Amino acid sequence: MAGPLEDIIILDGFVIECESIEDNFEKAIVEYEFPYRDGALLEDMGMKPRSIRLRCFFLNENYETHKDFINHLKSRRDLSDLSHPKYGLVSGMVKNWVVRHNDCERAAEIDLTFTENLSGTIEPARYVDAESAVEEAFNNSLDEQESELRKDVATDLAAEAGGAAEAATILDAPLDETIPVADQVKKVTPAAREYMKELDRVFRTLDGLQVDAANPAGSLLGTLSFGATVPGRVLGSTTRTAERYARALDSLSDFPSRFLDSLKRELTALAEAIESAPVAGKAAKRARATMGKQIRIAAAQRLSLEAAYLYKADEANREKLRKSEGKRSFDELGNFTALDAPGALMSMADMEGSLASVRASLAAAIARSRQMGSLKAMARALLEYVNVVKLERERIIETVVDNPTPLHLICLKFGLPYNYAARLLSINRIPVPNFTTGRVNVYAR
Repeated sequence: MAGPLEDIIILDGFVIECESIEDNFEKAIVEYEFPYRDGALLEDMGMKPRSIRLRCFFLNENYETHKDFINHLKSRRDLSDLSHPKYGLVSGMVKNWVVRHNDCERAAEIDLTFTENLSGTIEPARYVDAESAVEEAFNNSLDEQESELRKDVATDLAAEAGGAAEAATILDAPLDETIPVADQVKKVTPAAREYMKELDRVFRTLDGLQVDAANPAGSLLGTLSFGATVPGRVLGSTTRTAERYARALDSLSDFPSRFLDSLKRELTALAEAIESAPVAGKAAKRARATMGKQIRIAAAQRLSLEAAYLYKADEANREKLRKSEGKRSFDELGNFTALDAPGALMSMADMEGSLASVRASLAAAIARSRQMGSLKAMARALLEYVNVVKLERERIIETVVDNPTPLHLICLKFGLPYNYAARLLSINRIPVPNFTTGRVNVYAR
């Protein structure tokens, strides 16, 4: 496999020079022999343990190291890690070793046999519940967002003479949602009153948007109560507006990437419109800038929630499809048995594209509010879910179909049940399944 001293491998931290590496792969084949029959019936029982034979040298200044290496092999009881130069990291144990010395000084030659530990261990499938993780992070983000908002409002008011002392009074004053904020907080400077009047204008604008798409009573926001204060008004108004925009686009929910891209575009345009609205006065401009920031944070939160909901629904559809694939379409008498059709499945391109879009919004929100660690938790939960899905889905190979062929026939050609056709549609762009041509991704069996 290699010339003398060409490969260097690492075994449990010992760097050894290797002359040759020999990998032995063997299958466990059972032979059933029958009287008066030539040959035997063979049954494949799987792979036997892979054994790796190494011939390594300890020369010159490394000669004394071979004694430590031998003592390590004697005392080792746990699994060892071998960095195979061709196949990567291998876990197993050293079964035996032979040490040879010749007339060369300070030179030891060791032949050892390394047996691989059980490979392909069957473990329960690990699923990341993106929905619950993102919802928990969303609840935490509201508290962090309120703290961020209090700092921003205090900074805005401190920019005007005498405004810093009024910040706590304005932020903690109990409010009636039916009455403008500026009419409820008395004895403030003109700049602070201008600031509150601008907040009222933004509230009226947000509350008048997407009024036909009511906030669902059973949604996550329906279970939350925002305080009757300025921060409560801001958080409640921005998050409910973002939710109404999402519900107004529910007709696109069968197209996840388009749905999330449209929602992101609408909310981004809303934040830009709030920030760039022509106003007179420095206090009013600062109020607009702060509200634009809060809308962008609310947009990132809503996009994360909607992506988590879409991933949850996609996993439910995929599980439903798995169950339907195990059922027979015809009974013993040849009668057709109707199966419940699962919903549309997200392709891997849709999943990766939607994840990238949502994480870009979260990154932009984090850049404006570094202290909100919950936004990072949302991004991490979505990424972990997609990574797990990508690792657990079947191995995919690419084939070329020269002549128009029904997709069901392609499934049978590769040893797949014919009702795998729905899965193949989710990982390919096939306009007419009965006349499939060109490059087609299929699941390997």
